[in-house]
Amino acid sequence: MREIRILPAVFQDVAEAAAWYDEQKYPGLGDRFLDAFYASLSHIQQD
Repeated sequence: MREIRILPAVFQDVAEAAAWYDEQKYPGLGDRFLDAFYASLSHIQQD
């Protein structure tokens, strides 16, 4: 498994993006964004 280092600024950007999605028309969209983000990290680690 590959080690991934993520800068703290990335987590801040992701949190802001999730908050923006939550403010949009569809409730829960921010959570779906976060799920996709973390799933992508798992996928990258496995490659």
